[in-house]
Amino acid sequence: MGIKYPDFDRKNQDGYDGNDKNYYYRNLEKTKSSLPLVGMHECDVCIVGAGFTGLATAYFLRHSGLKVSLIERHNAGWGASGRNGGQLLPGWSADMDYIAQKYGTVYARCLWDFSVEGIDIVKSIISEHKVDCDYKSGACYLGYKEKHREKLKLYASKISEDYNYNIDFREGNDVAAMTGTDFYSSAVFMPEAGHLDPYKYILELTQILKQSGITFFENTPAEKISGEDESYIIKTPNGIIKTAHIVLCGDAYLGMLIPELRQKYILSHCNMIATNPLENQDIIIPRDLACCEYTIFMNFFRKSADGSLIFGGGDALMPGVSLRHTRKKNINFLVQQMSTIFPSLVHEKIRYKWGGSMAVTSSMLPNVGEVMPNIFYANGYSGHGFNNAHRMGKLLADSLLGKCKGYKVFEPVENKLFHGYGQWDRSFLAMGMMFERLKERFWN
Repeated sequence: MGIKYPDFDRKNQDGYDGNDKNYYYRNLEKTKSSLPLVGMHECDVCIVGAGFTGLATAYFLRHSGLKVSLIERHNAGWGASGRNGGQLLPGWSADMDYIAQKYGTVYARCLWDFSVEGIDIVKSIISEHKVDCDYKSGACYLGYKEKHREKLKLYASKISEDYNYNIDFREGNDVAAMTGTDFYSSAVFMPEAGHLDPYKYILELTQILKQSGITFFENTPAEKISGEDESYIIKTPNGIIKTAHIVLCGDAYLGMLIPELRQKYILSHCNMIATNPLENQDIIIPRDLACCEYTIFMNFFRKSADGSLIFGGGDALMPGVSLRHTRKKNINFLVQQMSTIFPSLVHEKIRYKWGGSMAVTSSMLPNVGEVMPNIFYANGYSGHGFNNAHRMGKLLADSLLGKCKGYKVFEPVENKLFHGYGQWDRSFLAMGMMFERLKERFWN
Protein backbone atom coordinates (compact mmCIF):
# COMPACT_ATOMS: atom_id res chain seq x y z
CA MET A 1 0.00 0.00 0.00
CA GLY A 2 2.80 2.47 0.86
CA ILE A 3 2.44 5.77 2.65
CA LYS A 4 -0.60 7.89 1.87
CA TYR A 5 0.56 11.49 1.95
CA PRO A 6 -1.89 14.32 2.67
CA ASP A 7 -3.04 16.35 -0.29
CA PHE A 8 -1.50 19.77 -0.80
CA ASP A 9 -4.25 22.31 -1.43
CA ARG A 10 -2.67 25.72 -1.85
CA LYS A 11 -5.84 27.78 -1.36
CA ASN A 12 -6.80 26.03 1.87
CA GLN A 13 -3.21 25.96 3.08
CA ASP A 14 -2.80 29.70 2.68
CA GLY A 15 -6.21 30.88 3.73
CA TYR A 16 -6.01 33.49 0.98
CA ASP A 17 -8.34 33.74 -1.95
CA GLY A 18 -9.15 35.84 -4.99
CA ASN A 19 -10.40 38.70 -2.81
CA ASP A 20 -6.86 39.43 -1.67
CA LYS A 21 -5.48 42.74 -2.90
CA ASN A 22 -1.70 42.71 -3.04
CA TYR A 23 -0.25 46.23 -3.34
CA TYR A 24 2.51 44.92 -5.58
CA TYR A 25 0.00 43.43 -8.02
CA ARG A 26 -1.77 46.74 -8.67
CA ASN A 27 -0.36 46.89 -12.22
CA LEU A 28 -0.48 43.15 -12.83
CA GLU A 29 -2.85 43.49 -15.78
CA LYS A 30 -0.03 45.23 -17.65
CA THR A 31 2.20 42.16 -17.45
CA LYS A 32 2.16 39.15 -19.73
CA SER A 33 2.75 35.67 -18.34
CA SER A 34 4.72 33.01 -20.18
CA LEU A 35 2.69 30.25 -21.78
CA PRO A 36 2.23 26.96 -19.92
CA LEU A 37 4.02 23.84 -21.06
CA VAL A 38 2.15 21.72 -23.59
CA GLY A 39 3.77 18.55 -24.91
CA MET A 40 7.35 17.41 -24.35
CA HIS A 41 10.30 19.66 -23.54
CA GLU A 42 13.96 18.78 -23.05
CA CYS A 43 16.60 20.75 -21.18
CA ASP A 44 19.83 20.33 -19.24
CA VAL A 45 18.52 22.01 -16.09
CA CYS A 46 14.94 22.45 -14.92
CA ILE A 47 14.33 24.88 -12.08
CA VAL A 48 11.05 24.39 -10.20
CA GLY A 49 9.75 27.65 -8.74
CA ALA A 50 10.13 31.21 -10.03
CA GLY A 51 10.75 33.06 -6.79
CA PHE A 52 14.00 34.65 -5.67
CA THR A 53 15.90 31.36 -5.33
CA GLY A 54 14.81 30.01 -8.70
CA LEU A 55 15.36 33.27 -10.55
CA ALA A 56 18.77 33.80 -8.94
CA THR A 57 19.83 30.24 -9.82
CA ALA A 58 18.80 30.85 -13.43
CA TYR A 59 20.64 34.18 -13.40
CA PHE A 60 23.92 32.52 -12.47
CA LEU A 61 23.40 29.76 -15.05
CA ARG A 62 22.46 32.07 -17.92
CA HIS A 63 25.96 32.11 -19.46
CA SER A 64 26.83 28.50 -18.63
CA GLY A 65 26.06 27.09 -22.07
CA LEU A 66 23.42 24.83 -20.54
CA LYS A 67 19.83 24.78 -21.72
CA VAL A 68 17.96 26.05 -18.67
CA SER A 69 14.19 25.99 -18.22
CA LEU A 70 12.10 27.28 -15.35
CA ILE A 71 8.58 26.13 -14.46
CA GLU A 72 6.21 27.89 -12.08
CA ARG A 73 2.84 26.74 -10.72
CA HIS A 74 1.37 30.24 -11.09
CA ASN A 75 3.29 33.29 -12.31
CA ALA A 76 6.82 34.39 -11.43
CA GLY A 77 6.88 35.82 -7.92
CA TRP A 78 3.48 34.39 -6.97
CA GLY A 79 4.71 33.10 -3.59
CA ALA A 80 6.54 34.85 -0.77
CA SER A 81 8.97 36.53 -3.18
CA GLY A 82 6.17 38.69 -4.55
CA ARG A 83 4.30 39.26 -1.28
CA ASN A 84 6.99 40.28 1.22
CA GLY A 85 7.89 43.58 2.86
CA GLY A 86 10.53 44.43 0.26
CA GLN A 87 13.22 44.82 2.93
CA LEU A 88 16.82 43.97 2.10
CA LEU A 89 18.48 43.30 5.46
CA PRO A 90 21.70 41.51 6.47
CA GLY A 91 21.71 38.42 8.66
CA TRP A 92 19.23 35.62 9.22
CA SER A 93 16.07 34.99 11.19
CA ALA A 94 18.29 33.07 13.62
CA ASP A 95 20.08 35.46 15.97
CA MET A 96 23.79 35.85 15.21
CA ASP A 97 24.65 35.23 18.88
CA TYR A 98 22.76 31.93 18.72
CA ILE A 99 24.63 30.95 15.55
CA ALA A 100 28.01 31.83 17.08
CA GLN A 101 27.27 29.97 20.31
CA LYS A 102 25.98 26.83 18.59
CA TYR A 103 28.31 26.62 15.58
CA GLY A 104 31.30 28.78 16.51
CA THR A 105 32.41 32.29 15.61
CA VAL A 106 34.15 31.25 12.38
CA TYR A 107 30.99 29.66 10.99
CA ALA A 108 28.88 32.58 12.19
CA ARG A 109 31.15 34.93 10.22
CA CYS A 110 30.76 32.66 7.17
CA LEU A 111 26.95 32.86 7.35
CA TRP A 112 27.01 36.62 7.95
CA ASP A 113 29.23 37.17 4.91
CA PHE A 114 26.95 34.89 2.88
CA SER A 115 23.99 37.11 3.75
CA VAL A 116 25.80 40.38 3.00
CA GLU A 117 26.95 38.95 -0.34
CA GLY A 118 23.27 38.37 -1.10
CA ILE A 119 22.58 42.08 -0.65
CA ASP A 120 25.52 42.86 -2.92
CA ILE A 121 24.13 40.51 -5.58
CA VAL A 122 20.73 42.24 -5.58
CA LYS A 123 22.35 45.67 -5.79
CA SER A 124 24.63 44.47 -8.58
CA ILE A 125 21.70 43.15 -10.62
CA ILE A 126 19.82 46.43 -10.14
CA SER A 127 22.86 48.48 -11.14
CA GLU A 128 24.11 46.35 -14.04
CA HIS A 129 20.70 45.92 -15.68
CA LYS A 130 19.22 49.28 -14.63
CA VAL A 131 16.30 47.53 -12.93
CA ASP A 132 13.43 49.91 -12.14
CA CYS A 133 12.29 48.66 -8.74
CA ASP A 134 12.23 51.82 -6.57
CA TYR A 135 15.35 50.85 -4.61
CA LYS A 136 16.17 53.03 -1.59
CA SER A 137 19.20 52.71 0.68
CA GLY A 138 18.96 52.54 4.46
CA ALA A 139 17.24 50.37 7.06
CA CYS A 140 16.90 50.19 10.82
CA TYR A 141 16.00 47.79 13.60
CA LEU A 142 13.83 49.40 16.27
CA GLY A 143 13.15 48.94 19.98
CA TYR A 144 10.55 50.44 22.31
CA LYS A 145 11.56 48.99 25.69
CA GLU A 146 14.65 49.46 27.83
CA LYS A 147 15.63 45.82 27.30
CA HIS A 148 15.37 46.41 23.53
CA ARG A 149 17.75 49.36 23.90
CA GLU A 150 20.31 47.20 25.69
CA LYS A 151 20.03 44.43 23.10
CA LEU A 152 20.28 46.83 20.15
CA LYS A 153 23.32 48.57 21.59
CA LEU A 154 25.05 45.22 22.11
CA TYR A 155 23.97 44.05 18.65
CA ALA A 156 25.46 47.12 16.97
CA SER A 157 28.71 46.70 18.87
CA LYS A 158 29.05 43.00 18.05
CA ILE A 159 28.09 43.29 14.39
CA SER A 160 30.52 46.16 13.92
CA GLU A 161 33.43 44.50 15.73
CA ASP A 162 32.93 40.82 14.90
CA TYR A 163 31.68 41.15 11.33
CA ASN A 164 33.17 44.50 10.27
CA TYR A 165 29.77 45.75 9.10
CA ASN A 166 28.68 49.38 8.85
CA ILE A 167 26.08 49.76 11.60
CA ASP A 168 25.32 52.56 14.06
CA PHE A 169 23.37 52.64 17.34
CA ARG A 170 20.86 55.48 17.74
CA GLU A 171 18.51 56.56 20.53
CA GLY A 172 16.16 59.33 21.63
CA ASN A 173 15.52 62.17 19.20
CA ASP A 174 17.63 60.54 16.49
CA VAL A 175 15.18 57.63 16.36
CA ALA A 176 12.16 59.94 16.11
CA ALA A 177 13.90 61.85 13.31
CA MET A 178 14.40 58.60 11.38
CA THR A 179 10.95 57.12 11.88
CA GLY A 180 8.59 60.06 12.36
CA THR A 181 7.23 58.63 15.63
CA ASP A 182 8.19 58.78 19.30
CA PHE A 183 6.94 55.22 19.84
CA TYR A 184 10.49 53.87 19.51
CA SER A 185 13.32 54.84 21.84
CA SER A 186 16.29 53.01 20.31
CA ALA A 187 17.50 51.78 16.94
CA VAL A 188 20.41 50.53 14.90
CA PHE A 189 20.90 52.16 11.50
CA MET A 190 22.31 50.20 8.54
CA PRO A 191 23.09 52.47 5.57
CA GLU A 192 24.06 49.59 3.26
CA ALA A 193 20.74 47.77 3.71
CA GLY A 194 17.63 49.01 1.90
CA HIS A 195 14.21 48.36 0.44
CA LEU A 196 12.47 48.05 -2.92
CA ASP A 197 9.35 46.86 -4.71
CA PRO A 198 9.98 43.09 -4.87
CA TYR A 199 7.44 42.37 -7.57
CA LYS A 200 8.69 45.07 -9.95
CA TYR A 201 12.15 43.62 -9.38
CA ILE A 202 10.92 40.09 -10.17
CA LEU A 203 9.15 41.17 -13.36
CA GLU A 204 12.28 42.90 -14.66
CA LEU A 205 14.59 40.05 -13.64
CA THR A 206 12.28 37.62 -15.43
CA GLN A 207 12.63 39.65 -18.64
CA ILE A 208 16.42 39.77 -18.25
CA LEU A 209 16.50 35.98 -17.98
CA LYS A 210 14.22 35.47 -20.96
CA GLN A 211 16.45 37.72 -23.04
CA SER A 212 19.41 35.61 -21.90
CA GLY A 213 17.80 32.47 -23.33
CA ILE A 214 16.17 31.00 -20.22
CA THR A 215 12.88 29.26 -21.08
CA PHE A 216 9.89 29.99 -18.83
CA PHE A 217 6.70 27.97 -18.44
CA GLU A 218 4.21 29.63 -16.09
CA ASN A 219 0.94 28.11 -14.87
CA THR A 220 2.84 24.83 -15.05
CA PRO A 221 2.97 22.96 -11.73
CA ALA A 222 5.36 20.06 -11.30
CA GLU A 223 3.16 17.09 -10.39
CA LYS A 224 5.63 14.22 -10.24
CA ILE A 225 9.34 13.53 -10.64
CA SER A 226 10.58 10.15 -11.85
CA GLY A 227 13.83 8.70 -13.16
CA GLU A 228 17.34 8.58 -11.75
CA ASP A 229 20.86 10.01 -12.07
CA GLU A 230 20.93 12.32 -15.12
CA SER A 231 17.69 11.14 -16.69
CA TYR A 232 14.71 12.68 -14.94
CA ILE A 233 11.15 13.28 -16.08
CA ILE A 234 8.95 15.98 -14.57
CA LYS A 235 5.25 15.47 -15.20
CA THR A 236 3.07 18.57 -15.54
CA PRO A 237 -0.69 18.81 -16.27
CA ASN A 238 -0.23 19.08 -20.04
CA GLY A 239 3.25 17.84 -20.73
CA ILE A 240 6.54 16.40 -19.54
CA ILE A 241 10.07 17.73 -19.17
CA LYS A 242 13.13 15.56 -19.71
CA THR A 243 16.14 16.92 -17.89
CA ALA A 244 19.52 15.92 -16.46
CA HIS A 245 19.40 18.24 -13.45
CA ILE A 246 16.61 19.62 -11.26
CA VAL A 247 16.73 22.52 -8.81
CA LEU A 248 13.78 22.66 -6.39
CA CYS A 249 13.11 26.27 -5.36
CA GLY A 250 9.47 26.22 -4.29
CA ASP A 251 10.18 26.85 -0.58
CA ALA A 252 6.81 26.97 1.27
CA TYR A 253 4.93 26.24 -1.95
CA LEU A 254 6.71 23.07 -3.11
CA GLY A 255 4.16 20.93 -1.31
CA MET A 256 4.43 17.15 -1.53
CA LEU A 257 6.47 16.96 -4.73
CA ILE A 258 9.28 15.39 -2.68
CA PRO A 259 7.55 14.21 0.52
CA GLU A 260 10.71 13.96 2.62
CA LEU A 261 11.43 17.66 2.04
CA ARG A 262 7.99 18.57 3.42
CA GLN A 263 9.13 17.31 6.84
CA LYS A 264 12.00 19.80 6.98
CA TYR A 265 9.86 22.86 7.70
CA ILE A 266 6.51 24.08 8.95
CA LEU A 267 4.37 26.75 7.34
CA SER A 268 4.06 30.11 9.02
CA HIS A 269 1.97 32.98 7.71
CA CYS A 270 2.54 36.67 7.32
CA ASN A 271 0.03 39.43 6.65
CA MET A 272 0.53 42.80 4.98
CA ILE A 273 -1.49 45.99 4.61
CA ALA A 274 -0.94 49.14 2.58
CA THR A 275 -2.55 52.56 2.76
CA ASN A 276 -3.37 54.98 0.00
CA PRO A 277 -0.53 57.43 -0.75
CA LEU A 278 -0.19 59.48 2.44
CA GLU A 279 -1.04 63.18 2.38
CA ASN A 280 1.85 64.16 4.66
CA GLN A 281 4.46 61.77 3.34
CA ASP A 282 7.43 63.64 4.82
CA ILE A 283 6.14 63.13 8.37
CA ILE A 284 5.99 59.31 8.29
CA ILE A 285 9.49 57.75 8.07
CA PRO A 286 11.07 61.03 6.89
CA ARG A 287 14.41 59.30 6.14
CA ASP A 288 12.59 56.80 3.86
CA LEU A 289 14.08 53.75 5.58
CA ALA A 290 13.04 50.14 5.84
CA CYS A 291 11.97 49.69 9.47
CA CYS A 292 11.77 46.45 11.44
CA GLU A 293 11.28 45.87 15.14
CA TYR A 294 14.04 43.98 16.93
CA THR A 295 11.67 41.54 18.63
CA ILE A 296 10.50 37.96 18.08
CA PHE A 297 7.01 39.08 17.02
CA MET A 298 7.90 42.12 15.02
CA ASN A 299 6.12 44.69 12.95
CA PHE A 300 7.93 45.87 9.85
CA PHE A 301 7.11 48.79 7.59
CA ARG A 302 8.34 51.16 4.92
CA LYS A 303 7.02 53.71 2.46
CA SER A 304 6.58 52.79 -1.18
CA ALA A 305 7.62 55.01 -4.07
CA ASP A 306 4.13 56.56 -4.27
CA GLY A 307 4.12 57.37 -0.55
CA SER A 308 1.88 54.52 0.62
CA LEU A 309 2.75 52.93 3.96
CA ILE A 310 3.35 49.17 3.69
CA PHE A 311 2.99 47.50 7.08
CA GLY A 312 3.37 43.82 7.95
CA GLY A 313 3.60 41.22 10.68
CA GLY A 314 3.26 37.49 11.35
CA ASP A 315 0.43 35.26 12.54
CA ALA A 316 0.09 33.31 15.76
CA LEU A 317 -2.05 30.43 14.51
CA MET A 318 -3.89 28.32 17.05
CA PRO A 319 -4.96 24.71 16.43
CA GLY A 320 -8.56 24.35 15.35
CA VAL A 321 -8.94 27.96 14.20
CA SER A 322 -9.48 28.48 10.47
CA LEU A 323 -6.73 30.28 8.61
CA ARG A 324 -9.16 32.72 7.06
CA HIS A 325 -10.62 33.66 10.46
CA THR A 326 -7.13 34.03 11.93
CA ARG A 327 -6.05 36.13 8.97
CA LYS A 328 -8.94 38.57 9.41
CA LYS A 329 -8.12 38.90 13.09
CA ASN A 330 -4.46 39.54 12.35
CA ILE A 331 -5.19 42.10 9.64
CA ASN A 332 -7.24 44.03 12.21
CA PHE A 333 -4.37 43.70 14.67
CA LEU A 334 -1.95 45.14 12.09
CA VAL A 335 -4.23 48.15 11.59
CA GLN A 336 -4.26 48.69 15.37
CA GLN A 337 -0.48 48.38 15.54
CA MET A 338 -0.02 50.86 12.70
CA SER A 339 -2.32 53.36 14.44
CA THR A 340 -0.49 52.93 17.75
CA ILE A 341 2.90 53.58 16.17
CA PHE A 342 1.63 56.40 13.94
CA PRO A 343 -1.37 58.01 15.71
CA SER A 344 -1.92 60.41 12.80
CA LEU A 345 -2.92 57.40 10.67
CA VAL A 346 -5.73 56.23 12.96
CA HIS A 347 -8.35 57.12 10.33
CA GLU A 348 -6.20 56.24 7.32
CA LYS A 349 -7.94 54.02 4.77
CA ILE A 350 -6.38 50.60 4.20
CA ARG A 351 -6.49 50.04 0.47
CA TYR A 352 -4.63 46.74 0.19
CA LYS A 353 -4.38 43.65 2.39
CA TRP A 354 -2.69 40.41 1.51
CA GLY A 355 -0.48 37.67 2.88
CA GLY A 356 1.17 34.35 2.27
CA SER A 357 3.17 31.47 3.64
CA MET A 358 6.82 30.98 4.48
CA ALA A 359 8.78 27.87 5.34
CA VAL A 360 10.21 27.93 8.87
CA THR A 361 12.84 25.47 10.10
CA SER A 362 13.66 24.42 13.65
CA SER A 363 16.94 26.39 13.57
CA MET A 364 15.56 29.35 11.59
CA LEU A 365 18.32 28.60 9.06
CA PRO A 366 17.68 27.05 5.63
CA ASN A 367 17.71 23.46 4.44
CA VAL A 368 20.05 22.98 1.49
CA GLY A 369 21.30 19.88 -0.26
CA GLU A 370 21.00 17.21 -2.92
CA VAL A 371 17.95 15.03 -2.26
CA MET A 372 18.92 12.63 -5.09
CA PRO A 373 21.84 12.72 -7.51
CA ASN A 374 21.58 15.99 -9.49
CA ILE A 375 18.38 17.08 -7.74
CA PHE A 376 19.27 20.09 -5.61
CA TYR A 377 17.01 21.97 -3.22
CA ALA A 378 16.92 24.96 -0.87
CA ASN A 379 14.09 25.96 1.45
CA GLY A 380 13.32 27.29 4.90
CA TYR A 381 14.59 30.88 4.93
CA SER A 382 12.20 31.38 7.85
CA GLY A 383 11.17 34.89 6.86
CA HIS A 384 14.57 36.28 5.84
CA GLY A 385 14.89 35.20 2.24
CA PHE A 386 15.29 38.23 -0.04
CA ASN A 387 19.07 38.59 -0.03
CA ASN A 388 19.82 35.09 1.25
CA ALA A 389 17.87 33.48 -1.60
CA HIS A 390 19.98 35.40 -4.13
CA ARG A 391 23.23 34.19 -2.61
CA MET A 392 21.68 30.73 -2.40
CA GLY A 393 20.97 30.87 -6.12
CA LYS A 394 24.66 31.41 -6.79
CA LEU A 395 25.55 28.56 -4.45
CA LEU A 396 23.13 26.19 -6.21
CA ALA A 397 24.36 27.24 -9.65
CA ASP A 398 28.00 26.70 -8.62
CA SER A 399 27.13 23.29 -7.17
CA LEU A 400 25.34 22.26 -10.34
CA LEU A 401 28.22 23.43 -12.53
CA GLY A 402 30.64 21.39 -10.45
CA LYS A 403 32.64 24.41 -9.32
CA CYS A 404 32.12 23.23 -5.77
CA LYS A 405 29.62 21.38 -3.62
CA GLY A 406 28.62 24.75 -2.28
CA TYR A 407 25.58 23.47 -0.45
CA LYS A 408 27.97 21.79 2.00
CA VAL A 409 28.38 25.26 3.51
CA PHE A 410 25.12 24.48 5.32
CA GLU A 411 26.00 20.93 6.41
CA PRO A 412 26.69 22.01 10.02
CA VAL A 413 23.14 23.36 10.35
CA GLU A 414 20.98 21.03 12.43
CA ASN A 415 17.31 21.12 11.50
CA LYS A 416 14.89 18.74 13.18
CA LEU A 417 12.20 16.97 11.19
CA PHE A 418 8.55 17.93 11.65
CA HIS A 419 6.41 14.81 11.37
CA GLY A 420 2.98 14.74 9.79
CA TYR A 421 3.84 16.20 6.38
CA GLY A 422 2.16 19.49 7.25
CA GLN A 423 -0.83 18.11 9.15
CA TRP A 424 0.53 19.37 12.49
CA ASP A 425 2.05 22.63 11.32
CA ARG A 426 -0.36 24.87 13.18
CA SER A 427 0.13 22.94 16.41
CA PHE A 428 3.93 23.07 16.08
CA LEU A 429 3.73 26.77 15.26
CA ALA A 430 1.41 27.59 18.16
CA MET A 431 3.67 25.77 20.63
CA GLY A 432 6.78 27.43 19.24
CA MET A 433 5.24 30.88 19.41
CA MET A 434 4.02 30.30 22.95
CA PHE A 435 7.56 29.36 23.99
CA GLU A 436 9.03 32.43 22.26
CA ARG A 437 6.47 34.69 23.94
CA LEU A 438 7.47 33.31 27.33
CA LYS A 439 11.14 33.83 26.49
CA GLU A 440 10.50 37.40 25.37
CA ARG A 441 8.48 38.20 28.47
CA PHE A 442 10.59 36.59 31.17
CA TRP A 443 14.11 36.01 29.85
CA ASN A 444 14.90 38.39 26.98
